[in-house]
Amino acid sequence: MKSLLVSILLSFASLAACGALVYSQWPGNPPGGGIPSQWWYDLTQQNNLDSDAEAYDDFTLTQAKTITHVEWWGEAGPSVGFFIGFYKQDTNTIAYQPDLQQFHGHPPIAYETVTNFTQTPVGNGIYHFSADLPAPVILTSNTTAMPRYFISIADSMPLAYYTWGWAQGFGGNNLMFYFQLAGSPAGGPYYTYRYADRAFAIYDDSPWLAGCCIKTNMVFTWPTNSAGFVLQQIASLGSTNWANVTNSITVMGTNNQVVVSNPAGVRFFRLMRP
Repeated sequence: MKSLLVSILLSFASLAACGALVYSQWPGNPPGGGIPSQWWYDLTQQNNLDSDAEAYDDFTLTQAKTITHVEWWGEAGPSVGFFIGFYKQDTNTIAYQPDLQQFHGHPPIAYETVTNFTQTPVGNGIYHFSADLPAPVILTSNTTAMPRYFISIADSMPLAYYTWGWAQGFGGNNLMFYFQLAGSPAGGPYYTYRYADRAFAIYDDSPWLAGCCIKTNMVFTWPTNSAGFVLQQIASLGSTNWANVTNSITVMGTNNQVVVSNPAGVRFFRLMRP
């Protein structure tokens, strides 16, 4: 049974969400602590720069998820897009490191170029970025044999020797993996650990649920492509007696809509799929 508590309605306020939050490491207040993570966007696709670098941070899953949306925080820059990668832990070693292709020839789980994203200033020179992935990323739950996944976020930088900083996050294990194209003392590739988290959040393909108050009615909306999900309600989260909302469903464009007239007292609502 797949159950999704999308929204808790303690008051009749308007709300919405995109999918369900799977994992997050939020930025500080104020946000900051950026570390360079970018690849020079060379139109000839032949050259790299010594300033090229990529940061990786880990996360774990207790159940299988399909990741469809990513949010991250970092500096503004003359970006033409972002590279977002997902990797397994390198099982050829007990060390904390992603299974990078340059190590054993294994490709990443996914490596996507994101050019359609939103960018919102949040203060201190840091921006909040948000994007749907071009293709969903399917991940199984972590196990003892596969204890973690890694995500990388790097700017596609159109200007030589410019950098983009991925902001520091909090709530993880205070550890990340880092690659610099020319970071070694001899000027070659350099791999290392850094004792800090990066700021990001990942979401799965669970549908969003929106609710708003219109006079004495509550109006709920969710996507029509979320087949099998039903709206449920309960008077107390201490109970397990969720009941289906039996009000008729009206299709409005690409969304389902249900009107609950004058709900008495406190009610909690969720979408659930058996």
